[in-house]
Amino acid sequence: MTNLDQTLEKIDSTFLESVNIELSKIKLEFGTGKVETYSFEWGVVCISDLLLSTDVQQYIPKRQQFLFSFLLEGKQSYTVGKNRVFHEAHHVAEIELEAFGLHINLPKNVRYHEIRLLLSQAFFVKYGIETNALIDRIPRLISPKEFMLLIEILHDSKKGHLKRLFLTTKILELITLKNVQSLAYQIDRESNNSKDIASEAKETIESKSDSFLSIAELAKTVGTNESTLQKDFKITYGLTIFEYTTQHKMELAKSLLKTSDKPIYEIANQIGYKNATHFTAAFKRYISCTPREYRNRSYSYVDFISERE
Repeated sequence: MTNLDQTLEKIDSTFLESVNIELSKIKLEFGTGKVETYSFEWGVVCISDLLLSTDVQQYIPKRQQFLFSFLLEGKQSYTVGKNRVFHEAHHVAEIELEAFGLHINLPKNVRYHEIRLLLSQAFFVKYGIETNALIDRIPRLISPKEFMLLIEILHDSKKGHLKRLFLTTKILELITLKNVQSLAYQIDRESNNSKDIASEAKETIESKSDSFLSIAELAKTVGTNESTLQKDFKITYGLTIFEYTTQHKMELAKSLLKTSDKPIYEIANQIGYKNATHFTAAFKRYISCTPREYRNRSYSYVDFISERE
C-alpha cells in the first residue's frame, strides 16, 4: 500500500465501507451516497456523490502533496494552519499540504458532489509540470473549460485500464489548463497596475446601493474580467463581492431603521430590494431579527438613554 493509499484510508474509513477496489458507499449512520476511488503511483482521484445525515470532518496529514477539490455541488470549509476557508459549489480549492495538515468539514443535509485530486510531487516531476503557479490562496471559480473536463470525467463509463488511462489524460488536461490560466491572470494583473480594481469595484457597489449589480456588470464597469475581479476583491477585502454587497446593504438598512421613520418597504427599495419580503428574509439572515424587531429594539435603547440623561 502506497503512502497516498494509506492517507486516503485514514481519511475515509470512518464513514465509508468498501464495495469493491474502486467503489465505496457511505455507512448508513452517516447518510447515503458513494465514492469512486482510483489510485495511481502518483496520486489518488476521488469522485464523491454524498448526502450526509451528520456533520463529518476529514483530516489529511501534511506531506509533499497537492490537493485539488473541484466542488460541483454543496459546500464545505477547511482549515490549513490557523486559516479557515469556506469552499462553495462551482469553485476549486487548491492546497499544498507540505507545511500543514488539512481539516475538511462537511456539513450535514447538503448534497455533496466533488472530484478531488490528491497528487504527489512525483506527478509533476513525471510530466514536467511547474508547481510555482499552481496554488491559489482562496478557492476560485471553476472555469468553463475546466467544467467541461469535469463533466467528461463524471459521465465516462470506461472500465479497467482504459478508465485509468482516460483519468490520467483528463487530469493532465486540468492541471495544464490551470497553468495557462495562471499565466493569463498574471498578464492581466500587470496590464492593470495603473488602477485598483478592487477599490473601484467597492466604490461602485456603494454608489449603486439601490440596485444589485451582477459580477459581469461590475467587471465591465471596472474594466476587467469576472475571474480577476473576484480574486482581487477577495484578496483585498477578505470578502466575496456577494458578501460585501450584502454587508453594505444590511448596514445601510440598519442605519435607516434607526435614524428614520421610513416604511420598511421604502427602505427595502432604497437598498435595491423590490420585494419587502425578500428584504426581510435577507435582513433576518444577517442580523438574526426582522427589520421591525430591529427598529423597535433601537427605539427602546434610545428611550433608555434619554431617561438616563
